[in-house]
Amino acid sequence: NMKKNLILNIIAVLALFTFSFVQKKIEPCNIVELRKASKPLLTPYNYDSQLLKRITFKNPITLETEIPLSFFGEYRLVLNTDGMPVKVPINIYNKEKQAKKRELLWSNESYSETDKIMVYTPQARTRRVFVDIEVPADSLNQKTKGCIYMTLGYK
Repeated sequence: NMKKNLILNIIAVLALFTFSFVQKKIEPCNIVELRKASKPLLTPYNYDSQLLKRITFKNPITLETEIPLSFFGEYRLVLNTDGMPVKVPINIYNKEKQAKKRELLWSNESYSETDKIMVYTPQARTRRVFVDIEVPADSLNQKTKGCIYMTLGYK
């Protein structure tokens, strides 16, 4: 009986391991590949930080990410949307959503569906920016997922 329990436990662990391995294999966002594709656009800036924003399409929502910048540096933000199944609006503002006198600094609106990697260079003395990702509803309820990889560089 103990032998049977041991064998069942081993099978359960192997099944769990196999399932988790399969789950990782079908991951739509390969951070290594996204990083590799984004890195050349960072040049001549030095790498500062990265963020992988995972997105699940369900209800329409605006995901806002604050990116702090040093007052004395020059920055470049590389946005890689290759992990997204569809183009979504991305807007960069000088202030958070609730703020008065909020100004649009950059938008991906003029980029085509095939433009997967975009660059934004903030003006000097910019202290922080807010990246807003407009996620549409998943009208077909397909539990669609994706991600946007952001890399920040400085001079």
